[in-house]
Amino acid sequence: MKKRIIAIPMSKEAQHRLDYDECLNGDLKEYNLTENEFSELLDIGFFQDINNSLGVIISDYESEEIVGDKLHLLESFMENYIKNHKDILGRVPNLNKPKRALF
Repeated sequence: MKKRIIAIPMSKEAQHRLDYDECLNGDLKEYNLTENEFSELLDIGFFQDINNSLGVIISDYESEEIVGDKLHLLESFMENYIKNHKDILGRVPNLNKPKRALF
């Protein structure tokens, strides 16, 4: 089973430490996606849609960081996407409004 994590740095300093793999306790809010959750997101086209909307490459074999201006695009994307897929995306806490970055 692959490990899939959504990580949200809680501060600019935490984001910097994450870049160097030096995170402290409390630096990140993490959500471990289960295989079922990942499959559901894949099946509804979530990753393809987010890749197209934000110009990123998130897939089964790629990780991505979403920072800067792309965070605003992500927030708008998620507001619309959650309306149509509350049953799936509503279970993933903090995904719709990351403060600084999303990894």
